[in-house]
Amino acid sequence: MNIPHNEVVKNGTDDEILVQGIVDLIILGKKNILIDYKLSTQKDNQRLVDKYALQLHLYKKATEHALGVKIDEVYILHINKKELVRIDNLGGNLGGK
Repeated sequence: MNIPHNEVVKNGTDDEILVQGIVDLIILGKKNILIDYKLSTQKDNQRLVDKYALQLHLYKKATEHALGVKIDEVYILHINKKELVRIDNLGGNLGGK
């Protein structure tokens, strides 16, 4: 998916860049849910969320664009902790316009 550079990088340009990645799991139904698997030694869930918030924002945006659906909930499946971590507030520009 092409997006403006300044949506990914603070003080970036309006030039479009190609962003690609692979979403691990999308569940479509009454609620549309996106789940990304992470194998991490990070024990603090907030740090894990902070580290991957931009990536998950882009996955959510790309999925909504490609499938024409609204993603209602986004989670990280923290494999090492065997825990599902809900990600809130992914809207807006995380890159820093």
